[in-house]
Parts: sequence; C-alpha cells; structure tokens
Amino acid sequence: MKTGAEIRDRALTLLHYVDQAGRLRSDLYADLYARSLDIVNQIYGDLWYTTHTTTFEQLGSLADTVMLPGRIRDDVMPYGVAMLMAQTIGDGDNQNLYASLYSRKRTRAASQDCRVDIWSKGGRRCDDG
Repeated sequence: MKTGAEIRDRALTLLHYVDQAGRLRSDLYADLYARSLDIVNQIYGDLWYTTHTTTFEQLGSLADTVMLPGRIRDDVMPYGVAMLMAQTIGDGDNQNLYASLYSRKRTRAASQDCRVDIWSKGGRRCDDG
C-alpha cells in the first residue's frame, strides 16, 4: 500500500464494510468515501511524527503517496483509519476493537526495532518491516 486510497480501502476491508467482491457497500457506508481524505490525513498526521521531525503536510488527494516507512504505513495506519471510520458512523464495537489494535501497533512502531551489530562493520540496523 502506498496511496491514501489504498489505506482507505484496506481499512474498509478490515471493517467488513465491503461486499464479497471488495466493493464498498454504498447502501450503508457511502458517507465514509466523502470523509475518507480527512480521516486518512488525521491518522497520517498522528503517525508522521513517529518517524519525521519536519512539518507534516496533508495529502491533497487520496491518490497521493503516503510518505511513511513501510511497516508504519502498511501495518499501523489502516488500523487507525478503521478506528476513525467506525467512530464516524457510530460502530462502537469496531471502534473499540480498532482503537485497541491501533494503540498497540502505534506504540510498537514508535519504538522502532534497532540493533547494533558488534561482529561486523554493519553498524546499527533498524528494521522498517
């Protein structure tokens, strides 16, 4: 996943807000499409500072690339977006579940896995996932 649209689609899939063909169940959740950019940007901004010290710049559209390390973008961000989507439509069970998962994943991502290789000249290694 690299774009905001891919993150949105993954979150919708996690929430089971899509049909068996992976299409949004527009009869129930069409309003989430209209709010998706704001929701993705809110989580993007939250995660930005776990790896960057520069000023955060929001996505202009969901087609834009999310500039986060792979593990954070692919394994953390969709859970935060799912949490806010569920909250937006009043889906308390999913909101609680994804809030818990996002919190755990975010905490783990913030403490990036780094090691010092004392046996070779490789030095420090941080896993991006």
